[in-house]
Amino acid sequence: MPLHLESITNDSQNSEILVWILQEGMNECDSVFITEDQKYIHIRYNITDNFSGQVIGKIVYTLLHGENAIEILDIDIVWNNDVPTVLKFNTLRDGSSDANEYYEAETVDGNQHLEVETVNRHVVAEELLDTAREVFISAFPFELSVYENLDAFNEWAGFKNVISVKGTDFKVRGFSERFIMPGRGFNDDKSSKESYSFVVGKVLSYRDVEIAFGETLCPFVLAQIDTALGVIPVSMGNDVFDLEKLEEGCIIAMNADIKADVARDSDFRYSNR
Repeated sequence: MPLHLESITNDSQNSEILVWILQEGMNECDSVFITEDQKYIHIRYNITDNFSGQVIGKIVYTLLHGENAIEILDIDIVWNNDVPTVLKFNTLRDGSSDANEYYEAETVDGNQHLEVETVNRHVVAEELLDTAREVFISAFPFELSVYENLDAFNEWAGFKNVISVKGTDFKVRGFSERFIMPGRGFNDDKSSKESYSFVVGKVLSYRDVEIAFGETLCPFVLAQIDTALGVIPVSMGNDVFDLEKLEEGCIIAMNADIKADVARDSDFRYSNR
């Protein structure tokens, strides 16, 4: 059940949030997708920002139509993103199931590798493995740092000076502001079943938002960050991360759970349309 609420609140284990999501939230879903064999169902609830009144994301429920009852397989949260990213799905990772699939993938434009988890997986009847597909990305960091600029980040990363590559004319100035890699690259202790990525990006814009899970309010910052995946929405809790230096044009470096939503709105039927 990868909600990844730890990106927006230090109270991510609040049982009242989960109870609301499992009851009132599910009752208020307004769109549904059912597989052709009627085995799997995705339903969605619109997440509204209390400050602006705008829909900024969705709760996605994955249901299994069993022999005697409909069972909840998985619950996800995604942020709205209208611009797709084309990913090639290279390797199905450990921990994948009919509830959720995890992949090592690469960007088709830049051939940069990362790890993702799928959302609305059963909207696509075919295998994802060894295919390239448009997906809609959301990022949920669990470790995040803010740097004034790329030079400041590279200095932290050990590139205080330009490094000459021995035996060549190449000089390395540091990381790109659109760098991405699987999480294990910076964490030798990472479990084979953990799927996350290390992402660097430039903040293009950000705003304060607040969402409600019943009586529980979660204020946080929702940023648009230019990354190797394109411009993607990233949620950052003020109480979770040090955002004192956050401003447009700054650099974010984060370990984050990357969600790849394979569905489009046109895949769903709406109860209020």
